[in-house]
Amino acid sequence: MKTAASAVLATALLLAGAASADERHFGYDADSDASKHRTQNIELWIQQGLFGNVRVTHLYRNRGDGFDLKAVMPPWSDKALTAALEGDPRGISFYAIDPAEGEGFARGACHGAAKAWLAMSPPKAYQPLRIVVLGDDPAAHAPVVCELLDYRWRGEWLLPVKKNDSRAQEHGVEKKF
Repeated sequence: MKTAASAVLATALLLAGAASADERHFGYDADSDASKHRTQNIELWIQQGLFGNVRVTHLYRNRGDGFDLKAVMPPWSDKALTAALEGDPRGISFYAIDPAEGEGFARGACHGAAKAWLAMSPPKAYQPLRIVVLGDDPAAHAPVVCELLDYRWRGEWLLPVKKNDSRAQEHGVEKKF
């Protein structure tokens, strides 16, 4: 009985977290030669959950098309990730680049690879950001660092207020229906 009640409570909390996810938009300026060449400035669309968990859902870039990101468990062992990232991978988020939208990015960053992954700490306001582009060494089944992309915090922006948007009252914007 306790197990069923716990499962119902966990499901309710997950649904409440998904329903109350807050979408944020962070802007970053390229801060290394690699990031200037690969992306120039970027915008990250971020979903922030009820309990503070952060998930990047889309990356827009000034140089090239933007693409969706999917949070994934990396296809490599922790030992292989520790070696590639030169440190403990705990606390790092891994994202698979949408294969159709991000094909050009993956091919360019990882020298012809069809797939690439991004590894980054959860983005935080006013903090710099490093994105590690990872490829796969199929012979060793190990991650390979393709590029290190460094960015400076530029700012956060909000989408325009929509009808029935609660942000309109918070920001003193008159609602027009």
